[in-house]
Amino acid sequence: MYTTFIIQGPLTSDTLRSVKICGKHGNVIVSCWNTDDPQLLQKVHDFNYCKVIINTLIKGKNYNFQNLSFQLESTVSALEMCDTEFAVKIRSDEYFTRLYPIIKSVEDNPDKISCCNFLFRKKFLFHPSDHMFGGTVENMSRMTKEAYGICKSKEKNEKLRSSMFNLREDYAPPALPAEMLLCLSWLKVNDDDIASKSNTLTMQDFIKQYRELMKKRYALVRLSDLGHFLVRFKTNNNINGPTAFTCEKQVLDFEVESITSLDELDSASLKFPMAASY
Repeated sequence: MYTTFIIQGPLTSDTLRSVKICGKHGNVIVSCWNTDDPQLLQKVHDFNYCKVIINTLIKGKNYNFQNLSFQLESTVSALEMCDTEFAVKIRSDEYFTRLYPIIKSVEDNPDKISCCNFLFRKKFLFHPSDHMFGGTVENMSRMTKEAYGICKSKEKNEKLRSSMFNLREDYAPPALPAEMLLCLSWLKVNDDDIASKSNTLTMQDFIKQYRELMKKRYALVRLSDLGHFLVRFKTNNNINGPTAFTCEKQVLDFEVESITSLDELDSASLKFPMAASY
């Protein structure tokens, strides 16, 4: 088997489902926390084909907007345990029953990061999905270690701003979310200095170069190709809105628009200033 599935985050009942599914297609590493339910942890240990990493949860150390530092720490620790060429990261509270499309995408596009289209936002720059993404272990490690290093260099209450990547502040939210930090880190480790061009190019020219670069560095897998699935949006600010989705139509009809093709990353879809609309 050439692919390791990293199931990352606090253990849930859906973690067990995901371990069973992923175990049919590749190696499995569950990277969880020492604060997780002991009964769930024992059930994960009972899968004899699954490696388990128990990370020590320490709160209040670094920049951790949207639990970003925790996500990166548990992902990096799992990547260090991989002995396959490719890896795919999945959240521990989500699952996908048809994994062949993401496996094929990472194998066919070894120089790219492959991800699903859930919350690969149409209206925001540098916002690919972080719910399911994969690539070579080397590339995944380069990207996540760069992003994690940035988090560790910032204090808990310090905002991580787009200006640290030389990206215009009206082209990003006030504090970089997980998706944007991962994307900008991936571009940075590839010496793709597109962000600084936001200060010199017209918006139209910048978006054109941005779209072509995203096509060069990312491959997209649609939710509709991933079988039955459960994905979550726990940070939905609308208390009457959904926090989970089980079909792509629900996702595409949702107010937070997700793309179905990288060609949709165009200036007509973007919403400026982004700082006021995230």
